[in-house]
Amino acid sequence: MMIRAAVIGAACAGIPLTLVLVQKQQTSKDLQNNLSYYENREKQYQYMTLYYVEQDMTAGEALTEDCLAERQIQSIQDLSTMICDQKEDLVGMRLKVSLKKGTCVTADLLYEGEVVAEDERRIELNSANVPKSLKKNEFVDIRISFPNGEDYIVASHKQIYELQRDEELGVVTIQMRFSEQELLRYQAAFVDVKTYTDTSIYCLQYTGDFQTAAKEFYPVNRNVFDLMQWDPNITNRFYVDDELQRRERLEEHMKDYLLEKPVEEPSNTQEPEYESITDTSDPMDFYTQLPE
Repeated sequence: MMIRAAVIGAACAGIPLTLVLVQKQQTSKDLQNNLSYYENREKQYQYMTLYYVEQDMTAGEALTEDCLAERQIQSIQDLSTMICDQKEDLVGMRLKVSLKKGTCVTADLLYEGEVVAEDERRIELNSANVPKSLKKNEFVDIRISFPNGEDYIVASHKQIYELQRDEELGVVTIQMRFSEQELLRYQAAFVDVKTYTDTSIYCLQYTGDFQTAAKEFYPVNRNVFDLMQWDPNITNRFYVDDELQRRERLEEHMKDYLLEKPVEEPSNTQEPEYESITDTSDPMDFYTQLPE
């Protein structure tokens, strides 16, 4: 009886101990699973450097080393297309929008180049003779040539953002940006093409991006000149010295080349290396689908 009682007592005492051991074993297994989960999770994180501005900045302002600070972050998302890896990649870039102090600087907020003026617009031109070798992103001067040999720069150092050729129709369309004043000067030149015989507008390529932009010196007619004096959309004016006097001399030289009546399309006087523009549509249309 005593032996039986001892066995029963030992069994009763061992049940809680067994339960404790089983519980600890399960807890240990759960801890191992959790540890494995977090270790795998840790491997998914990417370490990268985030840059932010240390002061309020306005749209168009260029980034400098002094205005940028960096912070290390972790993320399981791929942010390589948004965040620049090197601070040197950001310095000199310009802001598309104004930023408050502490705002993260990402690639979609930046652009490279000169300040974009408030009156600058994207346009299409299909009324200018363009060289066959002209390519996208090249820089050109837009010029007007008169039958007596006079030749003027209407708009200088304009970048070609898009270029489309239609070999079947013989039409070449170029896309670029014009300021309000450049737009008016181009329209004045287009009127001259319709007013004087053997007058044409053409593009002349720059040899390299490093070249200094030429100066515009085409004198517009009196009506356009007066319009430019009060046009409220012009934000950055440039002037041709003695423009009205130069215009008077130009018109005096051209009086023997006046067309008897307006024509639908300017005469075709391009050299063999140029492609003819035969489209009879308006001189330009606003274009709103260019990449930023």
